[in-house]
Amino acid sequence: MSLYWLIHSDGGLAVRIAMGVAVLAWLAIVDLRRHGRAATRWREYFVLAACAAAAMIYGAINDQITSSISWEYFYYGKELDKVLGPAAPPAGAALHWEAAKVGVNPTSAVTRLDRRL
Repeated sequence: MSLYWLIHSDGGLAVRIAMGVAVLAWLAIVDLRRHGRAATRWREYFVLAACAAAAMIYGAINDQITSSISWEYFYYGKELDKVLGPAAPPAGAALHWEAAKVGVNPTSAVTRLDRRL
């Protein structure tokens, strides 16, 4: 079975996020059951999940700013021309939405690099 879909698609990103949250939640529950009120590792797992969420939010905001400065970078460099169509410059709202999706996806750069190799 190929893992291409899991690594290179938006649906795969959602599955990876859900799996990560599920693993951290399971570890926190195990820690709480073993140690009761003395459990502390659940806080560490929460911090890990919060940091991952903060990184995704930062990526989306950063790409929103970058797409407003240079639409060409996203349209040609991030290959959004395939998603947004041939009209140049693309519609502002659609470009910003697609740029935010690129910013949230931590594997988008690896995906583009893999296609070029």
